[in-house]
Order: sequence, then C-alpha cells, then structure tokens
Amino acid sequence: MSRAASSPRSAAPAASPGPDPAPPPSPDVAPPTDVVLAGEGLVVTVGTESLRLGADAVRAVERIEDAYMGPTLAVVLTDAAAERFAEMTGANVGKQVVVTLDGGVLIALTVQGRITDGQLPVPVGPGGPEDRERRVREAVVVR
Repeated sequence: MSRAASSPRSAAPAASPGPDPAPPPSPDVAPPTDVVLAGEGLVVTVGTESLRLGADAVRAVERIEDAYMGPTLAVVLTDAAAERFAEMTGANVGKQVVVTLDGGVLIALTVQGRITDGQLPVPVGPGGPEDRERRVREAVVVR
C-alpha cells in the first residue's frame, strides 16, 4: 500500500520531479573547493599544496593497464618529487589529490594515506592513449 493512500498528510498534490540529476563527475569537471590549483602544465595538488611536474620532477610516463581505471598513464616521479608527494599526502589524509593538465582536471581522488610509490595515475580518457600520453609528455618536457 502506498503512503499516499494511507496517510492524511499526503493529501497535497505530489511535487513534480525536479530536473534530471546531474551526471557523475568527469575528469573535465572543476576540482573540489578545498583544492587550490597552481595553473599551467602538469600539476598535482593536495589540499592547498601544489607540485608542478616538469622534467625535473618526472622520471617517466608509462602506459599501464589499471585493474580499476583501465588504460592509464603512470607518471613516475623522481626520488625528490616522490618524497615531496609522500609528505603532501601524509599531511592531507582525507583531502583531495588532484592531477591537472593546463588547468583541466585529469583525476581527483581522496587521499587514504601517505602515498609512497612515487607514481600518479592518469586515466587515458577521451582521445585515446596516444593523445593523452602526448599531452602529458609535452607538459612535462616543455615546462
């Protein structure tokens, strides 16, 4: 039996459904409001701290197959950048880690703990792996 048929409080006409719910976030959406982005190039941001990932901070960009994200690029950090990233994530557990390319969000995840493996996952997304890999490599080398 429906509530409308059994409850006198539901005598008012039912409200019309609102607009369709928003689609799930995509990599192109704005980051959470507690994240401050640092601008151009490839940047990883945790809370209010940002690390620009240029040639001095990235050892390699590799294609991998991630069990959850599918085709993915692994941005492998240098030892110094990996240590800085580990410090940033360790100090910001529960906050967002966001990887951006020229201000566009590539991935945003919640920090579960200190990240010490020195790798950042970048989902391939639209355009295929060649396009995303080219854009990431250009950002790392040029800037």
